[in-house]
Amino acid sequence: MIEDAKILFNKAEKDLHLAKHLIYEDEEFIEAICFHCQQAAEKYLKSYLSYNNKEIKRTHEVIDIIKDCEQLDVEFIKLNEIETGKLTRYAVNLRYDDIPFITIEDANEALYVAEQVRSFIILKIPELLADKKIN
Repeated sequence: MIEDAKILFNKAEKDLHLAKHLIYEDEEFIEAICFHCQQAAEKYLKSYLSYNNKEIKRTHEVIDIIKDCEQLDVEFIKLNEIETGKLTRYAVNLRYDDIPFITIEDANEALYVAEQVRSFIILKIPELLADKKIN
């Protein structure tokens, strides 16, 4: 379902755009940057599942979502090389202060990972960018 996939992809784009914007603002926003990077990666991956008419589980566990994607395309295992699973800790734990200290390096790493997931999904489903003015 390309339309549902586009909806998720576009929501991911907003999360990533916000994270990129915040990273230049102030270190006060490091936690928000990490959170939005996790959300972006999660939604990019779920857009792939939606595109392939696969069930989207209610989870924030990025590794579990990647495993679901791997069932459709074994190349998704490559995302583990960039330690995509680290993003999961920013999904829920940040909301409850379970992560005591996050650095700007963590935020930059989260941004890098989210961008890599985005690029990977675009390679798999280039038509997700069909309506976009800027890639």
